[in-house]
Amino acid sequence: AAYRVGMTQSRLGHKHESAAAFVRARDGFAGLAAEFPAVPQYRADLGRSHSNLGLLLADLGEWAEAGHQC
Repeated sequence: AAYRVGMTQSRLGHKHESAAAFVRARDGFAGLAAEFPAVPQYRADLGRSHSNLGLLLADLGEWAEAGHQC
């Protein structure tokens, strides 16, 4: 759900709210991927969360943090 909130907030132009949602999504998917390593969808969702968060942070000018996400 946090990933969908991040996408919606991003489309609405609410970049800081979107970034916060993507952080929640990233952390949630990281936990799921660690707990259930045999489920590839969790790793794919984790990667997608990292990517979207990195792109959004770069758009906000937070280059150092964005580089850690991609």
